[in-house]
Amino acid sequence: MQVSFRLPFVLSAAVLPFILSVALAQGDASKSDAKPDAKAAKADAKPAKPRAKPRGRLPAYYSKVVSGQQREKIYAIQQQYEPKISALKAELQALQDKMDGEVEAVLTSEQREIVKKAADEAKQKRKSSASATASSSADDESSDSATDAKAAGGDSKATASSKGGK
Repeated sequence: MQVSFRLPFVLSAAVLPFILSVALAQGDASKSDAKPDAKAAKADAKPAKPRAKPRGRLPAYYSKVVSGQQREKIYAIQQQYEPKISALKAELQALQDKMDGEVEAVLTSEQREIVKKAADEAKQKRKSSASATASSSADDESSDSATDAKAAGGDSKATASSKGGK
């Protein structure tokens, strides 16, 4: 008889976290859907003020320990290095593009077609799985457009890094 009394408690202990996680996920989805509308309304109500001077971003965990002077010094250092880092990032992207072109040139035209077809299929699969996830979690048009934007962003990164879809 003891086993029969324990079974409902064991089952409820196993099922309860799952139910709570689903409920929280749905609550977060509805909050995220409401935030863009609130931001849009806020943006319409009051124009954004331009900042007096550009600011950087503090490294992780610095905000709680640095003073105002240290913060300004860190921002100045970041501004000093930003043009150099941007130039190096552009150079790195150019080198990656050049390498991708040379690697693609090794393939035959048939192989390039196979690679392009595989990349297109993967892109379509990501897009369809993202839209299926969005439609099952919320039927809101705003969540679908956000998912489409994510899928488009993910696809551009994949094509930029692979260059197999030329």
